[in-house]
Amino acid sequence: MEPKNLKNKTSTGVSDVGMDENGVVWVLCNEGVTMTLADAQKSTEVIEKVTNKTQRPQLVDFGKLQGIDRQAREYFAKDARHIAGYNAVAIIMNSPITTVVANFFMGLNKPLRPTRLFTTREAAYEWLAQFTAGAQGSRKAA
Repeated sequence: MEPKNLKNKTSTGVSDVGMDENGVVWVLCNEGVTMTLADAQKSTEVIEKVTNKTQRPQLVDFGKLQGIDRQAREYFAKDARHIAGYNAVAIIMNSPITTVVANFFMGLNKPLRPTRLFTTREAAYEWLAQFTAGAQGSRKAA
């Protein structure tokens, strides 16, 4: 499954971010990069721009990512500004490296919003559908 007609598609340098017609934010990580805290913070800025600071479900595809450093994982799990930007997140993992990263993320940094791991974009998108109604609201801090 490939995202179609992404609005406001923007690059963070390590990923491409855009929102589809159903209000799902797609975060597609670039191949072979390791995400740092600065990258994570840039991701939040771009997501705020793409969504006009409204809370939306996110589909994050870590499939090609090399890794995420500890500070970036903690930021994604605990930063109020970042968390305020989504109501649920589906994480795609399709390699041994991304599986380890995602399981580590979930185990050590307990997510404050509904978060699930998937191996396909289709299954992730189907799960996120329940979070699209009402996703039009303004942001609320976690």
